[in-house]
Amino acid sequence: GKNLRIKTIQKYGFIILSGLLLTASFPKTGFDFLAWIALVPLLYSVFKVSLGESFRLGFIAGLVHYLTLSYWVVYTMKTYGHLPLYLSIPVLFLFASYLALYVAVFSAVFSFIFKKNRLFGIVLIPFLWVALEYLRSYLLTGFPWEFLGASQFMRLHLIQISDMFGVYGISFLITLVNSAGLTVLLYIKGETAGVIKKKYLAAVAAFAAVIFVMTLVYGDYRIDSMDT
Repeated sequence: GKNLRIKTIQKYGFIILSGLLLTASFPKTGFDFLAWIALVPLLYSVFKVSLGESFRLGFIAGLVHYLTLSYWVVYTMKTYGHLPLYLSIPVLFLFASYLALYVAVFSAVFSFIFKKNRLFGIVLIPFLWVALEYLRSYLLTGFPWEFLGASQFMRLHLIQISDMFGVYGISFLITLVNSAGLTVLLYIKGETAGVIKKKYLAAVAAFAAVIFVMTLVYGDYRIDSMDT
């Protein structure tokens, strides 16, 4: 009935929101701080649904993200590939659909693991996201552009860890904070009971905070040493 329609609208609204927040964290919009919470609506939407549903929702979020982020493909195909507009637009959809598959797999694997072991599911988030970014950089000749970590290119103190971990380190840090954001949302929504113990939620949030602070400290050290 009416309640089901409202829940459906909310669910898809959360999914679309995640896609748009991811895009907004990149240039030219450039609200890079949004990357640190962009995945939370997606994660919250898929942690209780079936494997197939989580895959579908992840695909929609990815499609919204890459369609709005990779709009330049149409211009590139038209100008340099000499394709007419009616072919350039389908190329964009095919390209965005391929990239969206990685978000779909991320959502499905997270949902599956979370149901088996809730703490492990939350801890897995940054490792899973980075593994898929790494795979994307090589699979089918690779597309190592527009990784999540690249959104922080103006945050000099944060990106100094790239000298050790590359862009993947920044992506890891962002998704780690998003996983902590999920734990906070679960607590606020009162869904900790039957989901995961409160002490584990606190541990995840604390761990993310410690890693974030250590990243800033290292960044400050590296910038000072280079200035010297």
